[in-house]
Amino acid sequence: MKSVKRRVVPFVLLVGVALAGAFGVGVSQAQEKRKSIVGTWKIKGWNAGREKVGKPNYVGTVEVEKKNAKGCYKLTWRIGKSVQSGVAVYDRKSGVLGAAYVLNGKPGVVLYRPDDTGDKLEGLWTLKGALDRPPGFEQWRR
Repeated sequence: MKSVKRRVVPFVLLVGVALAGAFGVGVSQAQEKRKSIVGTWKIKGWNAGREKVGKPNYVGTVEVEKKNAKGCYKLTWRIGKSVQSGVAVYDRKSGVLGAAYVLNGKPGVVLYRPDDTGDKLEGLWTLKGALDRPPGFEQWRR
């Protein structure tokens, strides 16, 4: 009888570990999917020095294209008839996206952070020539 108990306990532990591992893989895959930033996002933004309440100063889309496995991306903003390009790096661990762009000949930077669902990014941006004002604010939604 003792030998049966010895076999049952390790088997139960093995099944428990396997289930925990399978659940952990499922959660990890869900987090990876949630943190993917590739694709088209709807955007709205408020210009530097403006409060992020009420009607935004601009609306449009941004296309995010992955350029390599190490977290480098190409961004293309479409706001009205204007098309702007930028480059970005994405930290999967924190979910933070840092981007650089040029607008009307002036370099700019923006840092985006995700909400808990990964369906929204919010960012603060500034542009050369606007450093004397509070940063602008931009929100992306899937």
